[in-house]
This record gives sequence, C-alpha cells and structure tokens, in this order.
Amino acid sequence: MAIIRITSEEIDAIPDGEIEREMADIIANSPLTINGNSEPPGYVIEKHHNIGACYWIMPVNIKDISKNSGNMENQDILAEEEISIDQYVFERLLLPIFKQHFDNELPENVGRGDEYSPSIYNDGIAFDRDLSENFYSFEQIEKVMADIKQLTETEKGKYTAEELGFYNDFDSSIRKMMNAGAEKGYKILSIGSP
Repeated sequence: MAIIRITSEEIDAIPDGEIEREMADIIANSPLTINGNSEPPGYVIEKHHNIGACYWIMPVNIKDISKNSGNMENQDILAEEEISIDQYVFERLLLPIFKQHFDNELPENVGRGDEYSPSIYNDGIAFDRDLSENFYSFEQIEKVMADIKQLTETEKGKYTAEELGFYNDFDSSIRKMMNAGAEKGYKILSIGSP
C-alpha cells in the first residue's frame, strides 16, 4: 500500500475553487485514511477540544498585546465554548472563506510570533495552517458568516444536504460562542490549526 503525503505548501498551491476537486481525486484514487477511516468524516461540530486532526475555535483575549499572542501563557481562553471541526471538513468547506477574511493587520495576528519563522510567508502574515493560532475580531467573523450565508443561498445546488446542515450548525455554534464570549468581555475568536 502506497502512502500519499501532501504538504501544506502543496495544498496552498492549489487555487481556491480547485481544492475540492483535488481532494476528491486524492480520496477517490488513493488508500488515504482520515482519522483512521477510509471514508471522509461526518460533518460534525464537536463541542469540546478534540486532540485529533481538527481545527479548534474559541473566544480568546490576549493578556499583553506587546508579547507573543500565539503563546498560550499570554492567552485568556474561554475553553467551555470551544468547538472542534475535523481538518478535512474545515479545509474543504471553511478554509477558503477564512483565508479571504484573514486580517494580517489585526494586532493579535501581527504579534503571534511569526517573526520567528518569516520564511514560511511569501507575502507577509497569512492564515497559518501549521500548528498556529489565527485571530479574528467578531466583526470579521460576521463577514465570514455573511459570506457563508450568501454561498449557501446562491450555490445551494453544489452542496449535499449534510454539508448545508453543517453550515447551519456552524452558524449557530459560532453565534452562540460569540454571544457567550461578548458577555464575558471577549472580542476575538482564535482558529487554531492542527
């Protein structure tokens, strides 16, 4: 059995819109396994921290913006609101939208420690898919949610019922998370990558 390894750089090189077709080809033509299964994962939003190959989303405040915002010791997280989304699902359905709305001037993103590895960015600070935190203001998240709503309304025929259900669950989960966070003074969501 051949093992196929795909680097983050190779996935990043796939133009937006083509990644779905490329992933479908890889899955259909290889003995690829995701989380130990030969089938793609279900479109589930887990209401906890799954230590597997997942993206993690939660409200966070940075204690001292003059220090590395990517350092967990400098973060005040609202762990009880954390959700986990399987890496395959996030990258297939959400990554292009989150990349589009990434704010490389948001102080939390500027200070996340990227200066220690500048060679990984060809065009400055960007959404990092390699064990990093990506920060979004609640205002940015509202734009992400608006794009998802528009996408599911205008291109509904491109998605399965399960995928559309995932988008609805994602919208509900994120709005609940932002409300809970706002009540406790949080204004930023962290999208942690596996």
